[in-house]
Amino acid sequence: MEESTTISSTATLSGLNFTEPYYDKKEKCWYCVAYIKRDDAWNLLLPRIESAKAAFYAPYNNGRKETEPVFKYSFFAAALEKGVDFQDVLDYARIIHPKTEESYSSDREAINSVQNLLITEKGKCTLFLALQGDYGNILTEAATKIFSETPFSLVGSEKSANYKATVTVDDNKVGDNPLSISPSAKIEIKSKSGRSVYADVFRLETKTTAYSLEKAQTKAYPQLADVMKQELPEKLAELFNKNGK
Repeated sequence: MEESTTISSTATLSGLNFTEPYYDKKEKCWYCVAYIKRDDAWNLLLPRIESAKAAFYAPYNNGRKETEPVFKYSFFAAALEKGVDFQDVLDYARIIHPKTEESYSSDREAINSVQNLLITEKGKCTLFLALQGDYGNILTEAATKIFSETPFSLVGSEKSANYKATVTVDDNKVGDNPLSISPSAKIEIKSKSGRSVYADVFRLETKTTAYSLEKAQTKAYPQLADVMKQELPEKLAELFNKNGK
């Protein structure tokens, strides 16, 4: 008994050459052989390789130079994405010209290092959440859930955190009896060194009217929490991915 294995793959080839077609009368079929001249194919592929290399090393080198973990993470996240394209081009280059492609071995090592670099920087993105002016922990619970779904790792003490997110709530109260509020939440994230890495304000555009502040807060704060849930995740995603744009 004989066993055989057939492996097939799909690839877009460039630099193809073709033999003269010939007709097989017995099979009633035309045949033509396609082949690649490796040196010519490499020269055609080289601009793509160098373009993918430049796209990868731009965020990679910036990540190496950056000192702030949040921004290092952002750069390395972009490098990870660009590295996929670079790796694909190098894999194709290895098929075309294995010996010449070996000169990119250090680049492959750089590509393979990015995932661990991301993990390292994520471990440094520890965050202490401080919320001022909440009512019934409504906004605290919303903010905690939002931040827990980012690369930030929430910690229980400011001393052990590399970042502090301060959320300041303002009722923007008008009147007294009845009174109206249109609360807002200002969020600022600073590093331990005092560097501001993010700041924004989330507002409830509608007014809530009641005869006591507590009743107004009971109605309005869940709505403000919804605004934060809708808008803040996207803003934080931009923080961790902005260097890939």
